[in-house]
Amino acid sequence: MKIIGKIWLLSLVYPLLAATELPAGVPEEFTYTVNSGEVVITGYAGPGGEVIIPNSIEGFPVVEVGRQAFAGSAGLIRVTIPAGIAEIGNWAFWDCDNLEVITVDPLNRNFASEDGVLFNRDRTLLIQFPRGKAGNYEIPAGITAIGAEAFYACAGLTEVTIPDSVSTIGAIAFSRCGGLTSIVIPDSVTTIGTLAFSECSALSELSIGGNVAEIGASAFDSCSRLTVVTIPDSVVTIGELAFARCPGLTDVVIGNGVTTIGPFAFSDCATLSNLKIGDNVTSIGESAFENCQSLTGVVIPDSVTEIGPSAFWNCAGLNSVTLGNSVVTIGEGAFSHCGGLTEIDIPDSVTEIGAWAFAGCYGLNRVIIGDRVATIGDEAFAWCFSLTEIDIPDSVTRIGDFAFRFCLNLTRVAIGRGLSEIGLNAFINCSRLETITVDPLNPDYACEGGVLFNKDRTALIRFSGG
Repeated sequence: MKIIGKIWLLSLVYPLLAATELPAGVPEEFTYTVNSGEVVITGYAGPGGEVIIPNSIEGFPVVEVGRQAFAGSAGLIRVTIPAGIAEIGNWAFWDCDNLEVITVDPLNRNFASEDGVLFNRDRTLLIQFPRGKAGNYEIPAGITAIGAEAFYACAGLTEVTIPDSVSTIGAIAFSRCGGLTSIVIPDSVTTIGTLAFSECSALSELSIGGNVAEIGASAFDSCSRLTVVTIPDSVVTIGELAFARCPGLTDVVIGNGVTTIGPFAFSDCATLSNLKIGDNVTSIGESAFENCQSLTGVVIPDSVTEIGPSAFWNCAGLNSVTLGNSVVTIGEGAFSHCGGLTEIDIPDSVTEIGAWAFAGCYGLNRVIIGDRVATIGDEAFAWCFSLTEIDIPDSVTRIGDFAFRFCLNLTRVAIGRGLSEIGLNAFINCSRLETITVDPLNPDYACEGGVLFNKDRTALIRFSGG
């Protein structure tokens, strides 16, 4: 009777114990934490294949798939998310290269799946397209946002159709989709996020909808086969590095709504040869067109007030630059090493020529400096080997250190009445400099016989002939 009683007792207790235990093999496959009676899956180390995330562990409900929980699970092919999951952390399925299907329990109140793709419950946000899923894909109508990293590195994706309900394309959304050859961004989209299409190495055709207001930083960075880009008038800001390192890019038209071209926006686009800058751009950012060596001519519209540092640095083929009548500042190195540039007219609107602004423009032989320039920066025209003469207008108060050094063919310099400071070795290594003149009304400098003195002629500053 005692034995029978024990068996009877175990028959009651065992089902209760079993209900709180994990399925066979689960302890080895999952790592997790239990906080306030709720389980968060933090990792997975199983063999992959088809994985069903349990509803409960240790009798506690599983409520979250944590950040990077399945990251790097190369063997994972299918995953089922149970009804109780309320949160899926960032990069939960990162680098799951063979994941083809994500399934969500129909009773889940936070997430849903359709055709193996993960959405929020309302199907307004596309959260995750499985990286191993290949071919063409049409995003369902009604989706308003494509989430961050949603299609990241989906190498098998060859074509995607974005419906006109989508307003936002998130950061890194299609980055590294190496099979994607063309993309049409509909008029409903207003924002293209950071790195959204970066490193889409096969992308050759791009259409940007007429309501996009912002193109995020690095949005199309390193799209090596992209050849033509037309920025619609709706766009206000082109972000940093937005189209940088696109070596196949030849033609760019920037719409009339754009006010800011961000730093490095088109840098290292080696074959860019045709550029049209819109009429409302006010700022050209640092290094915006750096190393665009095939660019031959550029017209800076009258709307532009600032040309940033190194904006056109090393555009070796640039032979024609027209500066608009609103430019105030030419930044440091803005046109440095533009060896093909032969002449430049600096408009009266400019007040500052930055350091190295035209340094290394070996072919520059004619420079007209506008009547409002106050400062010529350090080395601003250094190594301009072809420059033969320069007139410093009355507005200039300072010529920086080494400003004209190694201008080997410079023969004549005329100094206006306003100059009060000549920097260290401003004309050093100008071996052919024969004539220096100074406006008689200049209170600080004088010249005699082509030699430059201070006004009292107590200090000899520059003797002609090197």
